[in-house]
Amino acid sequence: MKITVEHVCQGENEVILRCRELDEEMLGVLSLPLAELEDRWGDLGLFRCGKSWAVNLHEIRKLKSCPAGKIEALLSTGEKLLISRHYALMLRERLGM
Repeated sequence: MKITVEHVCQGENEVILRCRELDEEMLGVLSLPLAELEDRWGDLGLFRCGKSWAVNLHEIRKLKSCPAGKIEALLSTGEKLLISRHYALMLRERLGM
């Protein structure tokens, strides 16, 4: 199964699930808390970077340190994502920074 996570700055929050068939595995994914999704697919690059969102680390093109310990991440889509100091610390650890 492939998981793609992206952050958008405008519009409504949405979850898009593409599958050939909506089977038990897909329904199970929909019911998982974000922390568990990260536990399951963190090794593939899924990183929780907020209370209600995650990012695919493979889609980050550039990181910039910001005041108060925050990090600004530039994604391959051109979007900028501000990561709070709490999650920035975890990101630095995850990336070995």
